[in-house]
Amino acid sequence: MKKITIGYLSSGYVKTSCLKNFLYNFKKYQPGYPHELVICFKNLSKLEKKKRLKLIKDVKIEIFNDKDNSNDHEWGTLKRLCKLKKNKSIFWMNDHAYPQKKNWLKIIMKHYKKNRFLGTSGSCSSHYSNSFYRQEKENIFQFFFKIIYFFFTVPKFPNCHVRTNGFLIKSIEFLEFIENKFINSKLKSFLIESGYNSLTNFFLKKKYKVFIINNNGKKFSLNKMRNSNTFAHGDQKNFLISDNHIRKYLKLSNKDKLIKSKQVWSRGLG
Repeated sequence: MKKITIGYLSSGYVKTSCLKNFLYNFKKYQPGYPHELVICFKNLSKLEKKKRLKLIKDVKIEIFNDKDNSNDHEWGTLKRLCKLKKNKSIFWMNDHAYPQKKNWLKIIMKHYKKNRFLGTSGSCSSHYSNSFYRQEKENIFQFFFKIIYFFFTVPKFPNCHVRTNGFLIKSIEFLEFIENKFINSKLKSFLIESGYNSLTNFFLKKKYKVFIINNNGKKFSLNKMRNSNTFAHGDQKNFLISDNHIRKYLKLSNKDKLIKSKQVWSRGLG
């Protein structure tokens, strides 16, 4: 069996505690499959880098120092990691993610075949449909700009896609996808996950099968992924990889959980 590269982003835009939480859960929930763990440092001050290096001094790990100082979000770092790890399969997580099930990678790899794209949670939410809901801090210009921007870049609800925090991809495939894209804003980063030219749509256009894998080891197609119970549905207890949005949902009241679930699975806020 070929080793899977587990790539984890540790950037200067989040606290050191994110890396600490990742390492704790990575040790607690072993992948259960041959792998190499690569921690990707991005835009860290000397002091912050020193603090994080202390955390990983006793861990079998490879450090990838992303020397590109531009804020091209996680996608620029993943692009450069893919160039370093050519012909590798990479399971990617950002700063806020960590595993929550023993043998989690083994569970995913049971479903990994040629011409498949696998993620660990998904959504049918649409930034365009949701843009008609005005946020409290938005002025009128921001409100209308958001509607116009997402009208041209994001499909309306239902916009079913793999959430891009916990997915498995071949490095050569990601390089093909990201080739002419430069992500220098949060709005552009949204499009990687759920725009017309999203990662999910890239694979659908290539006639790949796209699945969400939950912690019971079951696979779910895009039109059935709500039933995976991995994101914003019911008690959401079957996720393999935790992230900040998954944890935020768990803290909501029952009323707010219903509102969030409708936004993601039943209709857009607009």
